[in-house]
Amino acid sequence: MTSAPPPQRFSIGPLTRAIDAADFCRWLEIAPAGARIEYAEGPVEPRGFPVWEAVKKAVASGAVTPHRTIRGTRTVFLAVRCPPRAPSSRVAPGIDSESDEGRVLALLAREAGAGRPCPTHSVIAIALGMTRACDRRTRITRGQRPAERVRYLIGKLCRAGVISVEQRGPGLRPIVTIVRTGQQTAADGQRAMERGGRV
Repeated sequence: MTSAPPPQRFSIGPLTRAIDAADFCRWLEIAPAGARIEYAEGPVEPRGFPVWEAVKKAVASGAVTPHRTIRGTRTVFLAVRCPPRAPSSRVAPGIDSESDEGRVLALLAREAGAGRPCPTHSVIAIALGMTRACDRRTRITRGQRPAERVRYLIGKLCRAGVISVEQRGPGLRPIVTIVRTGQQTAADGQRAMERGGRV
């Protein structure tokens, strides 16, 4: 009686190969815009590999764009480095730095950072070059006066939760707090130049 032949064994290599997530992160730190990296190769997406999560985070942050190409019977997964994002033009969520509102906020933040008292409405308006609109034909001014405009903008910043204003009584400069940084304008007993002494 002849014995049965031994069973044959076959070795199946990995269906998908991927680089280490740490290698991808190091590449991300030094790669210039337009640089490419092949982070995986195989018939299916490398979802079970740590590098997959690293690439997803980089895509979500705008650091890379994902691509794929076919090489023979396999798919090559690539990431392409994006140019660095331009600095945001917003000084706070929803506030553009070029708007009157943003310019007032930036000025108050500078004064608070320097530890100076809060300027009056009129001083802020002059510093930012705010003037009343004027009809050239009739020479009649229209719209808000500059100081009133500043008062309105500061109130708007308060309602947005970007700053808080502590009124200290007639003739005393208020204390303005920049909510994001916690910095405050200095307390000052000097009488405000503006009528009523209020911000």
